Amino acid sequence: MRVVGSESLQAPVPPESPSQPRRGTIAIDGVVRIATEPDAGGYLSKTFPAGRDRHARRCNTRDDPLLEHHDRTRAGVTMGENTCHEWVRKFRNRVGWGLQAFALPHDPDPAPRVLAAGRMADALGFDAFFLGDHPAYAPEVWLHLGALAVQTSRVRLGSVVLCASYRPPVLTARLAADLDNLSSGRAILGLGHGWNATEFAQLGLPFLSVPRRQAALAESIEIIRGVWGPEPFTYRGEYYSTERERIVPPPVQQPSPPLILAGGGERTALRLVARYADASNFGPGHATGLVRTPDEVRRKNGVLDQHCQE
Repeated sequence: MRVVGSESLQAPVPPESPSQPRRGTIAIDGVVRIATEPDAGGYLSKTFPAGRDRHARRCNTRDDPLLEHHDRTRAGVTMGENTCHEWVRKFRNRVGWGLQAFALPHDPDPAPRVLAAGRMADALGFDAFFLGDHPAYAPEVWLHLGALAVQTSRVRLGSVVLCASYRPPVLTARLAADLDNLSSGRAILGLGHGWNATEFAQLGLPFLSVPRRQAALAESIEIIRGVWGPEPFTYRGEYYSTERERIVPPPVQQPSPPLILAGGGERTALRLVARYADASNFGPGHATGLVRTPDEVRRKNGVLDQHCQE
């Protein structure tokens, strides 16, 4: 797993903001913030290869319509320098180990086994325990992670990864914040744009094209992080919207739990990682980019480096 820490600079307040939010704008406590040029409010992303010095990189989204439309504008929320996520710093010089559990498809009583696996991961010293997000045919991820939050004491809990389209962003923000509070700050939020057309149909959800699902994922992240902020948050996008929402109580981990984004696509998925995420989840499966050899891993890491440097 490639780990990328990120920090943001405070965006200046644009002059003469309109009185009502437009699509793709953000209103915080009644004040509309419009996406600024990346040089004014862009991201500094940091990578942490083992045994190497940290180096800062600016992510430029000027030539990417998808990411330019979703330029992050958390105005009023200032992150200090050197604010990579604590979770990222922990693995700067060591490999972390996570366990992902899957219930057998014909198990008549999967919940006890899923919970037993999570308790075992905690007892054996694993760094994280993950469940898949397939509510159409597998135990519901948030319910079981919530149960494990009060049955474990140290292992981090999350999903690699949740399908962002399966739930409205505010609901995902609420569930992740509640899990972080139940577990005293051990939640990891993993998100992806989804791949299982059959499951979309089973859930009664439209299976949009990949670019549209990626655009919806970016909107989800904007809203999730916005409603975790200190003020009521309004966002009106093409796929999702929210009006003056703020999740209370917010996550224990501030400003947010660590975010993993899935996918190995070099034009968009890894650019989303560079812009938003603390970690990238790509691997040998079709849904994670068909990255199957050390050379392919090096290539993906190189592409991710380039996106952080742009």
